[in-house]
Amino acid sequence: EFIAGAGQIGWCTEQCEASSYHGRGVGDDLFSWGIDGLQNPKKWYNTSSVTYGTQWQAGDVIGCCLDVTSVTSHALAFDISYYK
Repeated sequence: EFIAGAGQIGWCTEQCEASSYHGRGVGDDLFSWGIDGLQNPKKWYNTSSVTYGTQWQAGDVIGCCLDVTSVTSHALAFDISYYK
């Protein structure tokens, strides 16, 4: 359930360099993919984003699906789905 605060969800590999100290999360490098559902909902890969979905609200239940058998790592950023 989404309560409030940072609304990012996604996936990363062991090579991901996420750091709350430096403000890097899922979707901010070559090794992670993420969705941010706050204010201007976007999906992220390697610091690039595209508008995606609708803004999340307190009380929303968010789930993600990932099909690793049908996409390449670089295409993944555009094949992430979320369900609200």
